[in-house]
Amino acid sequence: MRRFAVIIFLLSALLIFDSARAQYVLQDVVLLKSAEVVRGDILENIPNDYVTIQTMDSLIRKIDWKVIELITQEAKRNAKGKLIRDEFNQKSEKVKFGLIVDTGIAFGRKNAESVASLNFGLIPAVEFGGTVSIGLGSGLRVPINSESLVLPLNLDFRFSGSKRVGPILALGIGYGYLTETDFEEGGILGYAKVGLKVRSDYGGAVCIFIGADSGPQLVTKPGFGFFGPSTFLAPQNVTGICLSIAFSF
Repeated sequence: MRRFAVIIFLLSALLIFDSARAQYVLQDVVLLKSAEVVRGDILENIPNDYVTIQTMDSLIRKIDWKVIELITQEAKRNAKGKLIRDEFNQKSEKVKFGLIVDTGIAFGRKNAESVASLNFGLIPAVEFGGTVSIGLGSGLRVPINSESLVLPLNLDFRFSGSKRVGPILALGIGYGYLTETDFEEGGILGYAKVGLKVRSDYGGAVCIFIGADSGPQLVTKPGFGFFGPSTFLAPQNVTGICLSIAFSF
C-alpha cells in the first residue's frame, strides 16, 4: 500500500512537469550527423526522404534524411535569450492556476514514543502576482510506526518574494482522517514552515522547507485496564519538526 502510494505520487509529479513544459512555445531542432544544429519550424517531413525547415532567420532549408541524426523539440527563446510563453500564459501571469506537489517527512515524540510520518500532498492553487498562493490540498500521510494512513484535507497559504531565488513561507490548516482503524476519526492538522524558493525557466519552482507540523496519528497512550495501569492505541495529535521539498507548476 505504501509503496503503491509513493509510485503514484512520483508518476503524477513527472506528468505535471511534462505538462508545465508544454506551456511554452516550442521550436523544432534538427541535429545533423556533422554535429550541426538547425533550429526553426518544420514545414514538411517526408520520412526517409527529406525535411523542409524554416530556420530562425526565416530561410527555407531542405535537408536530406541521410544526413539527419535526430529530430526533436525545445522551448523557443527570444532575442534576449528568455523563454517565450504561449499567448494564454502571457495573459494569465498576474493570476495563475497551478499545482503544488509537496513531499517530506515529519517526526516528533508523543507519550515518550518517537513517531514519524512520510507526507505527500497535491495542492491545486491560485497564484497572485507570483508571490502569494492560496490552495486546497489533499494527499496522503504514511506513519512509519502505524498501520493507519492519514487522509488530509487542508487550506494552504504560501508567501514569497518576486526574485528568482528567495525566501518563502508556507502555512496550512485542515483536518486529517485516520483510515484502517476502528476509531473512524481524526484530528486537526496544520503546519508552518519556511524555506528557499528557486524559480525555473519553465515557469515552475522548487522549494526546500523546514518547520513545524502537527497532525493526528495512532500512538500508544497510557491508561488503566481491568488489572491496573495499561497502554492502548488512541488517535492523538503529534507535533514535531518537518522537512519537505515542493514543486510548483
